Amino acid sequence: MFFISKVFKRYSFSDVLISIVNYVIGYPILLISHIFPRNRNKWVFGNKVGFLDNTKFFYIFLLENTRDRVYWITSDRNLYKDLKGKSLPVCYKYSLKGFWHLMTAYYYVCTVTTRYICYWTSGGAYKINLWHGVGIKAIGESSAALKDYSWTSKILMPYAYEKYDLFLSTSEMMNDHFIKSFRLPPMSVYEGMYPRCSFIMSDRKYVNAFIDKYEGERTKAIIDVTKKYERTYIYMPTWRLQLGDEFLKYAMPDLVKLDEVLRLSNSILLLKLHPSMKYRVEDMSSLSNIIYVSPELDVYPILPFTDVLITDYSSIYYDYLLMEHKGCILYDFDYVQYMKDEFGFIRDYKEYTPGIHVDEYENLLSLIRNKVDCTVDKRDWVIRQFWGDYRNKNNEELYRICK
Repeated sequence: MFFISKVFKRYSFSDVLISIVNYVIGYPILLISHIFPRNRNKWVFGNKVGFLDNTKFFYIFLLENTRDRVYWITSDRNLYKDLKGKSLPVCYKYSLKGFWHLMTAYYYVCTVTTRYICYWTSGGAYKINLWHGVGIKAIGESSAALKDYSWTSKILMPYAYEKYDLFLSTSEMMNDHFIKSFRLPPMSVYEGMYPRCSFIMSDRKYVNAFIDKYEGERTKAIIDVTKKYERTYIYMPTWRLQLGDEFLKYAMPDLVKLDEVLRLSNSILLLKLHPSMKYRVEDMSSLSNIIYVSPELDVYPILPFTDVLITDYSSIYYDYLLMEHKGCILYDFDYVQYMKDEFGFIRDYKEYTPGIHVDEYENLLSLIRNKVDCTVDKRDWVIRQFWGDYRNKNNEELYRICK
């Protein structure tokens, strides 16, 4: 009853009814998928929203470096058309062609669960979870709000309990974190490098070629704008359960003043909010030096063209430090509230986020106004903790382990 009550608090009756229909159809398909012959040279990839994250970059790596058959699976028709227009192998999830490739692909590659590819066709497949962030935030139970290990939960949310043949981790510390958080068998954890991070550490020639071939005009336009300014900041806060859509009013209460500070310092700020945070873009129409980056845009091709990351408790901090000669500001204005009301941390937050910390908006503006050097002194130590021997980890090794 506990699980059911939580379901109806979160979803409407019609949503639940549609899900029940999916289960009635899905479970028989799942049984059949366990005995369906699979092609060991065929991969299917997907993501919760958009053409993003580690799955995107590993998918492109396979396209460029192997002869295997790879397909991006999506239920978003606009994304389907976009990828089709780029001549990339993509399948609409609810088509006969999509169903065929889902039933015959040996490798399923996800960043959360195979639900966003198609859990019901994944029986007998080799499941690879590339995950989507390192760090010290508590995860696991908090990443599946309805997961309670009851039989009802296991029937209605089977994807929350699926086992992976390979789970991508990045260091000894993260191995331990993921094993405990997701109850993973140690043998399934592979210590490698996130494909999206391999990309941002690539040389500029490859980055530019990648962007020309795979990114859209909006991404290219943002990158072109960054080249006109002396310094480019990017603000990427993590999601809050409590502040919701009002987050930016608390974090940056005076955007007009920030815009003026940026203009006078010949700087620009890219505002990249968490996809779960809603913001009225029209509220920024009068601002000249602040650019809103839409949630569906992949920020990783943009990151190499920025100079300073402004963040808080987000795992982007650890990714960003992999790029040399970059600065970082930890803007943790709600630290006390976050510790009290949000997910919390498995290790001491301040110790594992060395660098400049500011907890007041005026102090943040002062850093920008005075163009303060925001280099992280303990960068090498942080990288060792979260990325280990990162220079010897790459997509080639990940592919070899999977095969």
